[in-house]
Amino acid sequence: MNATPLRTLHHLTVVLYELVDMSQSMLVRASVSVFWALCELAAMIPVTRRRSRVVWFVGGALLAATVVKLFLFDLSHVTGVGRIVSCPYRLSASA
Repeated sequence: MNATPLRTLHHLTVVLYELVDMSQSMLVRASVSVFWALCELAAMIPVTRRRSRVVWFVGGALLAATVVKLFLFDLSHVTGVGRIVSCPYRLSASA
């Protein structure tokens, strides 16, 4: 499933389809995280209808981990407003 967003970004942007180049691209890392979150949400919707709480909580935990990864690691190098939104702990440490 990861190949779909990686190939798409390779063809639409100037990021080479190489492990080193892809892993250093903030656009690629953030896009893969958003793709994972959308896949997890798509998996959680049918489980909600079947009322399987255990599987839903596992999906919710994976979704939460993806969101935390997105904000703390993928978007932490963003400057300006994006940095303020992605890393609120830096504001309290500097105040």
